[in-house]
Amino acid sequence: MRRRVSISYSGMFDLKCEKPVFYRVKRGQTAEDISREFACPVGEVYEGQIIKLPQGGFTEYRARAGDSFASVARTFGVDAGELERLNGGYVYPTRRLLIPLGGQKQEGR
Repeated sequence: MRRRVSISYSGMFDLKCEKPVFYRVKRGQTAEDISREFACPVGEVYEGQIIKLPQGGFTEYRARAGDSFASVARTFGVDAGELERLNGGYVYPTRRLLIPLGGQKQEGR
């Protein structure tokens, strides 16, 4: 199953999924595989899990020294827990984080 992706470039890029999709995780699939296939970020997954792929768009942010999920979430006006679930792992300088669109970005970033 393929989803169309719209990409615009202006220093960052936006990825947009057309509509929500429920998907069953297959044996051997990783969150990265599913993210690549549907052009939407997903959190941790396990075999047989049914996941709802996110609807809406995402923007990419390159982390800077001193950034954390909480500080980036405050900057973009999104929930820190959701940001951590979407990206997983740790925040470190130069790491690319996917940020859900819809929050209010704070000035100064």
